Amino acid sequence: MDSFPNNRGDAAGAGLIQRSLRDIFNKIALAQAEAATSDTFDGDEVAEMKTSKTTFAGSFFEIFNERVYDLLSADSLDNVLAVRENSNGVYVEGLAEIEVRNTVDAEGLLDKGLANRHVASTSMNRTSSRSHAVFVLSLKTEHTASDGLRKIRNSQFTLVDLAGSERQKSTGKPSTLF
Repeated sequence: MDSFPNNRGDAAGAGLIQRSLRDIFNKIALAQAEAATSDTFDGDEVAEMKTSKTTFAGSFFEIFNERVYDLLSADSLDNVLAVRENSNGVYVEGLAEIEVRNTVDAEGLLDKGLANRHVASTSMNRTSSRSHAVFVLSLKTEHTASDGLRKIRNSQFTLVDLAGSERQKSTGKPSTLF
């Protein structure tokens, strides 16, 4: 099953990535609803009031012929991006990160990126992916207690679709040796 089908149908028609995004947003909404009701009262005493805000951002890139391209950029195939490392970890320099509010927004980013992805026809698959695609959903949750103390939690979900793995002989494409 293709992980990134261009289909926003029901759960049976949705790919793994779409189902994962829906589950993430549903679980966060449930957790926020539960926190809103349970933080107000602690038995008979009023618990310490606090606020919570969660923001989401999505990015989508591909690795094609050992080069990294931003699938959400207007000139995505013209600019090769650099992979860097700092004290926070590995990142793609210059990668667009777009704010999303819900599953529909996130799936919209997915569709936009898919339109820019490298694909080619082989004798085994009419639109075989020729690149590895990486969709990253970043979450930032900020809790603020009534005394002003803030706690920030950052999370990332990295969802990967690897390039087609057809056997070279069966694809009808000549093999290349490096």
